[in-house]
Amino acid sequence: MAYRACLSPAAHRSQFERQWLAGPERLSRFSPWICTWKAALRLWPDAPSHGLQVLRYHLELDVSPDPQAPAHRALQDVLVTASLFRRMLAEEDCIEKMIAAEKEPALLPRVTFGKHKGKAWRDVPDDYLEWMCGQDFDADREFCARQELALRAKQQPIS
Repeated sequence: MAYRACLSPAAHRSQFERQWLAGPERLSRFSPWICTWKAALRLWPDAPSHGLQVLRYHLELDVSPDPQAPAHRALQDVLVTASLFRRMLAEEDCIEKMIAAEKEPALLPRVTFGKHKGKAWRDVPDDYLEWMCGQDFDADREFCARQELALRAKQQPIS
């Protein structure tokens, strides 16, 4: 299982990157894609941000051959993504987390909008989370609100 997952195509924000590939279905014929952004959200939820360059500096990734090359160029982004992927492989249970992350919406560490923007999901009131679940938000935000409500329901003492 781990060997097959390492043969998976990998990209930071893979859903976006797939659109640029001719015939991306060929790349995932044998293995699922690995989204290093979604995996980073699960592996390092307390990182200041989960953009590729922020993770590069936060995790002090070794980027070769030219660490001074300008960011956001295709080759440099590939090198940073490869370095990030190697770092992920060194983490415990990383393959399982990467595959789980690809199958589900992103597990955002903080609220990304509104009056609770920047707060951890655990710090958002129940009624606001319930309101979010009734709105037409993107899958990531709704998933996070539902996950937090489910976690709180499990923690409620049975009376």
